Amino acid sequence: MSKKQFDQQQKVAIVENAKGIGVKEASKIAGVYYTTVYEWSRETEAIGKEA
Repeated sequence: MSKKQFDQQQKVAIVENAKGIGVKEASKIAGVYYTTVYEWSRETEAIGKEA
């Protein structure tokens, strides 16, 4: 997979999508590793969605 840049809003959208369809499926759609989605999930919980 190539290196992609996602802004905070996109990361939150992917994490929210993962809650509905699953982390592995959301990561496949976004084109990132599933561990990245888990990392983004922890980040958004730590700093909040508004940040």
